[in-house]
Amino acid sequence: MSQNLKQVFDASGAVLGEQVWVGILLPMIILLCWIRNLDTLVPLAIVANLCLFFGLGVILYHVFYLFAEKEARIYSGCGVVAASIGGTALPAFFGNALYSYEGIGMVCL
Repeated sequence: MSQNLKQVFDASGAVLGEQVWVGILLPMIILLCWIRNLDTLVPLAIVANLCLFFGLGVILYHVFYLFAEKEARIYSGCGVVAASIGGTALPAFFGNALYSYEGIGMVCL
């Protein structure tokens, strides 16, 4: 986790060592390790599922909106992929999109 944070923040200009990121993350990880009953994480899991549905809704909105506006040839984001693959590969597109958003529950927690 510290390597990922270091890469992200190095690109933005905030250069900190990997040991510093470990020190920043350590208190949060220790607090998570003290949780003995997973029932306390239920509210966070609900928020993670809401994030998942929101992300899926955004994907569906962009895909179907861009299909309706196909004559305008204005593509952005995932719509350019969905519009360019056609109808036969559309299930594969949705499979990839859902797989990508499957990890949101882990990211939010």
